[in-house]
Amino acid sequence: MSETIKKGYEIETIVVTKENINKFEVMEHRRQIGEYHVRNILAALGTGKNSMGVIIVNRKQNRIRLIDGNHRIEALRRFFNRRNQEKTKVEITLKVYRNLNDEEERKVYTIEATRRNESHEDRLNMYKDTIMFWKLVSNPLKDFPCEVTIYGSKKSIRLRVLLNALYSTESSPEKGYNPIYLKKNNLVEFAQEMNFEDFRLMKEFMTFFKDTFGRVEHSNIHIKTQFFMPLFDIYIRNRQQKDSRTFQERFRKVMGRSELLVFLNSTGKESQEKIREIMIRYMNYNIQTKSFV
Repeated sequence: MSETIKKGYEIETIVVTKENINKFEVMEHRRQIGEYHVRNILAALGTGKNSMGVIIVNRKQNRIRLIDGNHRIEALRRFFNRRNQEKTKVEITLKVYRNLNDEEERKVYTIEATRRNESHEDRLNMYKDTIMFWKLVSNPLKDFPCEVTIYGSKKSIRLRVLLNALYSTESSPEKGYNPIYLKKNNLVEFAQEMNFEDFRLMKEFMTFFKDTFGRVEHSNIHIKTQFFMPLFDIYIRNRQQKDSRTFQERFRKVMGRSELLVFLNSTGKESQEKIREIMIRYMNYNIQTKSFV
């Protein structure tokens, strides 16, 4: 029976100054820096408090790669850039792994992040290079009809919204809708399972979405998760009718409905089920045959 010998770590204490702060190397897929978090750490440093905690790093080929501690090191960089702090020294504790490869760095990060305030987007960002679906939707050569981002922006849709829509439709019974939000512990695994067919279906739907509901941007309420997921599910389940001349018109019937607008700030499972029920009712109004399911 083979045995895996896990890579261990060492604890080191070092003194950081303006001269050596740049020895810390940011990983390519670090968590998005939160300005509020950085400013809080910076404020504490300004009052003489050492709030560095334990910084987790990978020593690799004379480099010190940050696995966890980006906010604190960023705050420290800004602190040293203040004119009156140029000669200050700050003692910090390092949890040091050695010569981890990229996959091992991700695993260590994931383990450490389970006890921190890591977001779903942070987890996706760390593993994005292993997710074919992300490479497809973010590749300009694949002509995906809108911008997809991990953290979101005013003129994009978040990758997690697409994944949640795919997951919910895939997990729902043949009759019935079961909206499910991916959790951090199965988010990456599901994303890695998505293949070219999933990409093709989502590309087809997003092309239809833009033609029907308008541009993909923050002001378009239909890209909100609670509306987008039911719309995607209805489209996929009734896709065999997509060449009908009334297909798009039926989707447009839900636009601007006051019954739906009351759910603008509701994202729970029951709300989504109700939203889908209302959408189906409008889409099937005055339809004698081939009702949407």
